[in-house]
Order: sequence, then C-alpha cells, then structure tokens
Amino acid sequence: MTVNRREFSRQLIHMSGILLVLIPWGIDFKTMGMLLILATGLSLLYSEFFMRRKALQRYVPWPLSLAEDAVCTIVKACERPNVRPMKGAMTFGLGIGASMILFAPQIATLSIVALSIGDSVSTLVGVHHGTHKLPRFISNHKSWEGTAAMFFSVLGVSYFFAPIGLAIAAAFVSSLVEAFDFPIDDNVTIPIVTGAALALL
Repeated sequence: MTVNRREFSRQLIHMSGILLVLIPWGIDFKTMGMLLILATGLSLLYSEFFMRRKALQRYVPWPLSLAEDAVCTIVKACERPNVRPMKGAMTFGLGIGASMILFAPQIATLSIVALSIGDSVSTLVGVHHGTHKLPRFISNHKSWEGTAAMFFSVLGVSYFFAPIGLAIAAAFVSSLVEAFDFPIDDNVTIPIVTGAALALL
C-alpha cells in the first residue's frame, strides 16, 4: 500500500484540532471561538495577499515576505492541489470557532472531536482502504470504510467527554454529514450540523 504523504500530513494537522479541548487554555469556549473566527478572517486576508504576491512584491515589507516563504512551505506540504491557499485552515477555524460560540461546551467539544478526529480518520481510511463506494446519490467518491471509520473513531473519543448516548448520537450524525457531498466544505458542515443536532437532542 502506498501512503499519500501529503494527505497524511494534512490529516495530522487536522487532528491537532483536538488540542483545543485537551489543553486548558485559561479562556472560555466562546472567547476561544471568537479568536478562531478572527484568525480565520486574518487568514482570508493573507490568502488574498498570497494569491497576488507577485504583483505586490515591490511593496511587501520583509516580515510579510518571510511569512510568504513559510506559507509556501506549508501549502506545498499539506494543502490539496488547485485550491485557494490556506482554504483548509480557514474552513477549519470557521467550523470550530462557530461551534464554540453557538453551542454549550460539551456539545462544542463533541463537534470538535467529530471534525478533528473523525473527519481525519475517515479520510485516511477512505483514501487508503476505501474499496466499497457509497451509493452515487450520497457521494461520488467516498466509501463505506471511511464512513465506518468516522463513526467508530468519533464514538471512541467522544465517550471520554460525554455519556454514551450522546457519544453515539455525535458519531451517527457526524458520519451521516461527512458521507454526503455538500457544496459547503465539510470542515464547516460537520461541526455545525453535529452541534445543532446534539443541541436539539
């Protein structure tokens, strides 16, 4: 089996999102969420600059030029080809930030688990072991193996943060959302839809 190194690197960074709930940052979830939304906005501005960097080169101060080199290295190593630079980081920050602002801490935590752990595990399993494709009306490229991996990884990690019933609900809803091809990036849909469904429960 050949490992897709770029995808593996992306998913390791993706999984690091769990640190938002494992590390005691000393600030509440809503404040953390607002900081993530702010970081997403700044990333969008930098992404715009990055795409126009050649035209702006003569006006770019040294620190931004240095940052450009760092972003180039990260994008080359981790970002999927032919997408906006830093798109993954922006949608990730938006999805998790919105969840922290909108939902109670326990529900936001399960939403973060679903995105950072479940989505990463499902992608890695699907890319490397996904041989049984989901029906075309659900997805054109995702597999049963990836969906099952998402369900069990979210269930296993969520069990440490919530009662078993809520953990099962988080695993089921997030796996269902991840399986479908929505026009909105799943970094946004997975945590927000999962959190909304759990809040209704």
